[in-house]
Amino acid sequence: MSASDSIGYFVELGEYNLIIARTTLGQKPRTVEAIQEVWLGDAAAADTALGEIRAGSTSAKAVALLRLKTRGTYLANAEQSKSVTSPDAVENFLRTQLGAENLPANWAWCGAKDGLAPQGGAPWTLDAAPAATTEDVIAKLRGWSFELVRCQSAPLTLAGAISSATQGASVLLAEVSEQNTSLISISKQGIVGLATVPVGFDALAGSTQTALGLKFRGSAARLMFNDSYDFAEASGSIVEPLANAIKGVLANLGSPAPTQLVCGGILARQSWISQSLAKALGLSPFTVDVSAWAGTRGLTIGGNITAANIAPSWLGVLSAASSYEISSPGGVRAWNPIFSGTPLAAAPVVPAIIVEPVKPATPPPVAKPAVIPAIIQAPAKQEAASPAAPAKPAIIPAIIQEPAKPATPAPAAKPATPPPQAKPAVIITPPSKPVEAPKPSSAPAKPASTPPTAPAKPAEVKPPVVAAKPTPAPAPAKPTTPSVAKPPGKPEPAKPTPVAKPSPAPVLSGAKPATAAPFPPKKNPMLVYIGIAAALIIGIVVFFVVSGNSKAKAEAEAREKIRVEAEAKLKAEARARAEAEQKAKLERETREKELQLAEQRLKNAEEDAKRQQEAARNSMLFGRGQLDVTTDPVGATITVGELAPKTSPVSMKDLRLGTYTVTISMAGYDTEKRDIEIKEKETTDLGTIVLKRQIGSIELSSEPSSLSYEVKPAGALFVNPNDVRTGLTPATLTGLPAGSYQVTITRSNWAPYVSTVTVERNGTAKVFGDFPGGTVVINSTPTGANILRDNQVSVGTTPLTLYGIPLGNVTYTVMQRGYDPITLNGKVEAGKTLTLNATLLDSERVMKLSELDERPTPISQADPDLSAAQRADGGKAIISLVVGRDGIPTDMKIEQSTNPAFGKACLAAAAKWRFKPGTIRGKPARSRVSIPFTITGE
Repeated sequence: MSASDSIGYFVELGEYNLIIARTTLGQKPRTVEAIQEVWLGDAAAADTALGEIRAGSTSAKAVALLRLKTRGTYLANAEQSKSVTSPDAVENFLRTQLGAENLPANWAWCGAKDGLAPQGGAPWTLDAAPAATTEDVIAKLRGWSFELVRCQSAPLTLAGAISSATQGASVLLAEVSEQNTSLISISKQGIVGLATVPVGFDALAGSTQTALGLKFRGSAARLMFNDSYDFAEASGSIVEPLANAIKGVLANLGSPAPTQLVCGGILARQSWISQSLAKALGLSPFTVDVSAWAGTRGLTIGGNITAANIAPSWLGVLSAASSYEISSPGGVRAWNPIFSGTPLAAAPVVPAIIVEPVKPATPPPVAKPAVIPAIIQAPAKQEAASPAAPAKPAIIPAIIQEPAKPATPAPAAKPATPPPQAKPAVIITPPSKPVEAPKPSSAPAKPASTPPTAPAKPAEVKPPVVAAKPTPAPAPAKPTTPSVAKPPGKPEPAKPTPVAKPSPAPVLSGAKPATAAPFPPKKNPMLVYIGIAAALIIGIVVFFVVSGNSKAKAEAEAREKIRVEAEAKLKAEARARAEAEQKAKLERETREKELQLAEQRLKNAEEDAKRQQEAARNSMLFGRGQLDVTTDPVGATITVGELAPKTSPVSMKDLRLGTYTVTISMAGYDTEKRDIEIKEKETTDLGTIVLKRQIGSIELSSEPSSLSYEVKPAGALFVNPNDVRTGLTPATLTGLPAGSYQVTITRSNWAPYVSTVTVERNGTAKVFGDFPGGTVVINSTPTGANILRDNQVSVGTTPLTLYGIPLGNVTYTVMQRGYDPITLNGKVEAGKTLTLNATLLDSERVMKLSELDERPTPISQADPDLSAAQRADGGKAIISLVVGRDGIPTDMKIEQSTNPAFGKACLAAAAKWRFKPGTIRGKPARSRVSIPFTITGE
């Protein structure tokens, strides 16, 4: 994988925001290196974000998450789950939902529980939008130089990510668009409910304009994206329209009810909208441990970002990053449904891995073989040939002859440099001594490709003379070719083409050269022989010269042929290149023209589509139609699309144009649905819809059995006696109309068992009347006290244990002669023992202050009546008395006094005091107290 291909871009594009993330695809776990979100209204910020995240990247292959405008999001009911099970069925479904003006459409479809392809009639969810809208979004992404490998639904991907991140609580995802808001209830089991309210960002901008007193709505809309403005005071009023709309449908979003809220389609920095909306709905903002969640998805947070800075609304982008596989861009991924008809990259071709052999050492450059064969001369004494680069053998082989070996070799002559010749020829001269081979040129343009061979020019030999005993000439040796040194790591070069064996030149050889004799004065027969030999030599030389000239001519012709063929080949290649360049130029021009035409057609189509959309929008905004619905029985609830429910009979005269689903529901009857189309200035009359009654049954049982029961409709002010059913348990009541029923089972001396049950269509409601008893244990001090239940019926004396007491609150009174009665209260619970303890108090006993729960306190006091002399003398006294249950002092006495007269005066004063008596367990009790009196003398 190349470095550029290992970088993955994941882009979420909505109506107002752009989220872009960069990840590493070639490692596990994948690292999120960068992630940003910008407002599309700030073009400079968008360009900056794109530049920062794609810095240094030459490839921009991206997975796109699309939050499309004018989209429809659906959750199938049981009937739709069974009938819509294929792509063709989805297309037919969208024809009835989106309307002809929004077709063709692109759509993403997956199971509502697991996010995979729907199968077996399982519930599914669908996100769809007009194809024109999808094309606009894709064109915008391509304008940012993104190569799209996969396009999928942003709302459904975010919903799946939330489902995997929730910790048991149900979450409400509010997808805010321009005109409406889609509400998706999400739990750990997937999507459990979906509804759409006709309040969107445009309505929020209007409430912002009103709350802040702005002149223009556009200014209010732009202000909502200003993260420096404080909306704390006005936020409640701004979100009120959306909160009220959500409250109207919140109960219809399935079970469990949502407890948390997250908003999609708005920027994370607009968190004040989510927080205020959650507060208005009584929900809490959705939170998630991003690090832990990312770990479960095979992601790590890297770069300069932290998990705390990642908003919950970004989980969809991270979910796509964790699910994408380079090997299968179009593969099915849970909660990553692909939009139909959008760009999709093909799976890459993975080449087989071939082990490459070890490369040999690089040989020196091989020059093009020379056309003209080189004529090589070698010295009489051969030396080792230096290694030469292997090359293609020369076309014309060199003519090789071996020089004769003289008896006594003379010193080597200075090597001669052969002059350049147009046509080489073999020249044989009789040298007096052997010569060395000529040195090769220091820098030949094109070295000969033939390996060094024996010299073509033999050494010069003097004419033979008559010897005493001439030695016969030995047989000429075969031409030899010295071996070429092999360069390292390369095979041996091809051997040159074998040449015809030349006729050997006649040479004389012997141990020593003969000594010349003086020229005889007369003819000698030896001269004749010498002449013949010379003639033979000359003939041989002439033969070789003629043969050499013929070969040279053939070589020249071959060289010319090669040159002509090479020139023709070069011309053909040049001509082919020119033709290819011309063809490529024409193709480029054709493509450019086609692209221009396509762009013009696209522009025209966009303009036509905009005009049609504007016309359709005007019709949808200003056109109106009427709907009439009657039911039997009347009083059914009529719900038209997402409008507020009404009670039949219904006549709605101001409906916007379009298609609607009419739902007729009534307790105890089957729900009916009708798909209708409201046309301008027309009345759609559904006539009288007869509702089908639902019936079920109730199964009754009790412990003990054979108890009386009564079953009647619940909540009715007046009950028809024919609708009341009675009998003894156990029993099964069938044919009951669906609805709520009150079931009463009675048992003697027990409170009746009352329960309200709901009978559903074809269902059986079960009721079990249980009368579990409890145990009561009553103790008293002293024992033997009489016990009254509810202060009426005597049940025994203490200590006492009562079994099988009915559940609920009980009251017992414990009484004994000479003691104050005590009332005991408690609650009897099923299978449990209630213990009550009573401590009886002597009615005449004077209690110590330490025994009282609350001590007596004076409520009125009197001073002693003293004379002037007594006051002048002063004094102290302590009076002891008993405070009765009525607070009046009795049994008074002087405990201490400075003089008797002063003590009597204080005793008389104490008799006038009144008290709030002391209490034990809330009841008055007699107690003794001491009152000090002190008068300071003058």
